[in-house]
Amino acid sequence: MVGVAVADLLMIEIKNGVKIYPDGREVCLKTKAGREEYADSTFKMWVRQKLICYLCGKRLEWTDATFDHERSRGLGGGNREDRIEIDSAPVNGAAHYLCNSRKGSMSLEKWREHEQQRRNR
Repeated sequence: MVGVAVADLLMIEIKNGVKIYPDGREVCLKTKAGREEYADSTFKMWVRQKLICYLCGKRLEWTDATFDHERSRGLGGGNREDRIEIDSAPVNGAAHYLCNSRKGSMSLEKWREHEQQRRNR
């Protein structure tokens, strides 16, 4: 089992500050190039969403935009995914800092249920 993990690690490619895993996942590194790629991805999602928050649906200013992971790192741990498209389908989204903080590690579905209950109080 250790041999498999080592073999997988040897197949990781690093390109423009992004680790690309054998399964296709991409994770931005904590380097200048990685942070720039993360910011660029957030900007692309923000534009894709027509300046609307992925979570609350309200107008989102660029200065308040954060990268929200559809599958939170708290739920997926080592399976973090920083791509914004997989097979031409959009994934992840740009969200207000406050919305993203409130969502925390909840799944998108759980977040929406939580927000609906909060509004109905």
